[in-house]
Amino acid sequence: MQLLVNILILLLVYFLPYFVFIYEYSYKRGIYKLFSIKNIFFTLIYTLLVLISPSMIANLYPFIIVIILIIHMKKSNLDDYYGYEFSIKTIDVFSAFKYAIISYIMMISASILWSWILRNLGIQLKEQEVVTILSDYDLLSFFIAVPSTVIFAPILEEFVFRYLIFEKFLKKRIGVILASIITSIIFALVHFSLTAFLVLFTVSMVTCYLIHKKGYWYAVIAHLSLNLMTTIYLFIDKFN
Repeated sequence: MQLLVNILILLLVYFLPYFVFIYEYSYKRGIYKLFSIKNIFFTLIYTLLVLISPSMIANLYPFIIVIILIIHMKKSNLDDYYGYEFSIKTIDVFSAFKYAIISYIMMISASILWSWILRNLGIQLKEQEVVTILSDYDLLSFFIAVPSTVIFAPILEEFVFRYLIFEKFLKKRIGVILASIITSIIFALVHFSLTAFLVLFTVSMVTCYLIHKKGYWYAVIAHLSLNLMTTIYLFIDKFN
């Protein structure tokens, strides 16, 4: 099961942005064929970088690709760029943090409810893998991993799950509600944590709502704020 989850993570989080990038910068623009030797070579190099990099910084590569795609979108797809509020200039900061606070309250509520359900079912609670990894890090490794957790992951995951999967693929085919539910189930599953399943599902439902109603960066700020609060808690816990 863990192997299947790892494959799903690689395909969705690491390679989906990469293949969108290849499509936008080669095939769509007619520069060279999709399966050209050049594309195959770059794909092999990218795969190698992802596989040999430490787990907590490997998402740097798809993160960079997402940033490039967003910048490119301003030139090639203005409908999506402004329709999904990819422009940082249009963000209402007060409103964004208001939604982040609401998201955090909902996450805490979901965590309390889910913990109660699991305990009553006699299921032993186990920390999410990324939480365990961060907890075990020494201070230097912890600080090196912070950008990956607090910055790279929210920007990358909101682009993959909420923009590409929810907005561009599922919503137009099955509607907002069902698309939100399916996206959120996938999002929770790839994090492979029964203990955090309802929390992750709730976070995804909230950010699906935010990208649908407010825009991409509202979803990112909510996600980033949740990760930041968890990271601060883990940092403080290291001194207890």
